[in-house]
Amino acid sequence: MRSDHGIILGDEERPAKKALQQSLEVAFTRVEEKNRELASRDEQSILRNTIQLDAFYEAQIQLIIRRRLPLNCVSWPEYQALLCAVNPRAEEILIHSGNTVLAHMELSYVRHRDNIKAQLQAAKSQVHFSIDLWSSPHRKAFLGICAQWVDEHYKLREALLGLPNIQHSHSGETMSRHLLDTIRYFNIAGNIGYFTSDNATSNNTCLRALSTSLANEFGVGFDPIERRVRCGGHIINLCLQAFLFASSKEALIAAIEEADNIMDATVVESLQAQLQQKNSRGRHRRVPDDQAGWRSIGPLGKLHNIAVFIRSSTVHSDAWQRLAGRALGIDNATRWNSWYMLLRTALEKKDKLMVFQQEHHKALGDDSLTQDDWDVLRLTADFLQPFWQATLAQEKRWSSLDQLLYHMDILLKHFEDAKVKYLLDPLTWMHGGANCFTEDVQRSSTSHQLYPHGLVCA
Repeated sequence: MRSDHGIILGDEERPAKKALQQSLEVAFTRVEEKNRELASRDEQSILRNTIQLDAFYEAQIQLIIRRRLPLNCVSWPEYQALLCAVNPRAEEILIHSGNTVLAHMELSYVRHRDNIKAQLQAAKSQVHFSIDLWSSPHRKAFLGICAQWVDEHYKLREALLGLPNIQHSHSGETMSRHLLDTIRYFNIAGNIGYFTSDNATSNNTCLRALSTSLANEFGVGFDPIERRVRCGGHIINLCLQAFLFASSKEALIAAIEEADNIMDATVVESLQAQLQQKNSRGRHRRVPDDQAGWRSIGPLGKLHNIAVFIRSSTVHSDAWQRLAGRALGIDNATRWNSWYMLLRTALEKKDKLMVFQQEHHKALGDDSLTQDDWDVLRLTADFLQPFWQATLAQEKRWSSLDQLLYHMDILLKHFEDAKVKYLLDPLTWMHGGANCFTEDVQRSSTSHQLYPHGLVCA
């Protein structure tokens, strides 16, 4: 074949050589597979070791609590898929029961509480408290007990020490018992400072009862009047409520007393109820019971009724959204600055609001805003603006007493200047609130021995 046709045929592979080649191939394949397996094991071990189990559980708890997720969110396939996509070995630590999450939360709470207790024992200052009674959306009453102190490294610290559910009674005596339980647990009876709270008289009762309990149980002297500091932001809010709604000093006092007697009521709600009662006597109206009462306070009441009208129907709400591109908002009796925010939005969207009330002029009736009304709303917003700024300043994390006094001086001057400026203007109907609370704010800022110290710091 080679000589005749030029075709070269190789020698047939010998069986022994073929067997050797196959053995070598198998050996190399096994080595490669073993190496890949070892590499995979190393990778899996690295992935597994990157998971810090305690940190993961704590972060998971924080996510659920802060974002208000249901406990069974840990069993959601989407949540588990997300974790496994980040780290395939996360499947080994997945939690499938909300009860396990609850157990982790309880352990975390105990650990953090013990840590706070140790910090309080090492505090370089007295432990000061901020307390407030409030109701949750589920109609449950809670007493927030927050503490502020200087730690061993001379840094300001704060912590929520307790959030007990207040049942059966919202009296000051009941609140004092929960306060005493918190003080007893953290073992700080001998290092109590000042208590900051709002102006409700139940807080006076609470501190008097606490003073008696501390003396009886721990032999600690505690002056409930000296240690009582009134919330600056709440004072500002009361000023605005009086400015907006009080027709006389007597009406304001009556509203405060009613709010003190009914724990779920606020001063502004009591003042609003007075307006409704006053304007509903001897009248028969086709409008809802409180609309005429609101209208009686002028353009601000009309704006309130328009905001309620927009929120009363999805059709109205959609119509406004198409016009303005944003919600108008509404005043809220318990939310500071809600009136100012409503006014600011209305003034920013004045043209849109004029179009809206033109389209619904029959339904709005007497609540339609005139140009004179808009002038009053502008004056009112200008007057409220400094109070909005002062409230924001008091909501900062470390608001100080000297800052409060500085802001109070500015607001008092603002009050006095406004009374002169608007003496003959449409804001005359608000003067009753301005007059009666100017005196109250001045008295509040000079009746406590802490305020002179604040003046020295200012």
